Amino acid sequence: MPLSSKTLSEVIHSFERENKRISSELHEGIAQTLYSVYTGLQIIEMKNKDQEIGQQVNQLTHLVERSIADLRWLATDLHPPSMDDYGVFSALKAYVTIYIKTFGTEVLLHSIGTEVRFSGFSEKLLFRSCQETLKIIGKCSETEEITIIFDWDESSVRISFHIKGLKESSIDLDVEMKKVKAKTLLIHGDLEIRKVSEMETVLTIDVPYPVEVNELDQNSISG
Repeated sequence: MPLSSKTLSEVIHSFERENKRISSELHEGIAQTLYSVYTGLQIIEMKNKDQEIGQQVNQLTHLVERSIADLRWLATDLHPPSMDDYGVFSALKAYVTIYIKTFGTEVLLHSIGTEVRFSGFSEKLLFRSCQETLKIIGKCSETEEITIIFDWDESSVRISFHIKGLKESSIDLDVEMKKVKAKTLLIHGDLEIRKVSEMETVLTIDVPYPVEVNELDQNSISG
């Protein structure tokens, strides 16, 4: 039996609160401890005169460095710290930086117009929609470059993912994107998949601004 929109919203809201808590603990707890260990190993490496010990310390340093990078990826994947203060575009920018380093796919991110802030819950859903879209593209595409364009107009934001080189695979793009569409529907948005050429597919997420945003920020958007 499918969940109602209200129940689904409550489940996601609870899930996001837990994500934020875990992300904060990873940033402020484990990651800080590992960074202290990393700094200590660097000091030992600089002062050490024994070549064999130096090699072992060097290996440990690289291992801790990689662990810190993995933790940063996990924490940002759960909840980008910049989202609360700066919004969904800044959050996706932080996520994309680590995504590029992790997967080696170049992602170009552009913003047109003045960004409009949504409520915390809506911004999280918008971010998750973009995040999951990127992951799905990674499964279904052989492209080395993805272009994402945020277009902020007077009444809505349109987020376009331009993908070149979709490959034939067992993964059905339409089926996978239904999960993303379910999230956009909760914030009264829509999702469209268009094949614009033999080599290029465009995924578009359209989300209207909340009524209070349209009333309060209209001058900011048009100016």
